Amino acid sequence: MLEEMNKELKAKCAGLREQISNYEADEVKREGNARELQQELAEALKKLSGAEAPLEVATRHCRNLEEANLGLEKELGEAKSKN
Repeated sequence: MLEEMNKELKAKCAGLREQISNYEADEVKREGNARELQQELAEALKKLSGAEAPLEVATRHCRNLEEANLGLEKELGEAKSKN
């Protein structure tokens, strides 16, 4: 009877060891995925910061053109009112 219980406990222990091994392997995979995602995020942020500068320049240029357009419209209105 004790031998049978011992066999069952050994089998259960072996199963638990296998589960632990599987959990450890899964953890390694998750850590690898996390590192990969962090790298992708860093690259995306780098690309974003590189794209922000030209966008800021274009926005400033657009604002300057809009101000110039308003000035020209004002001049045109003044010229029309003089005639």
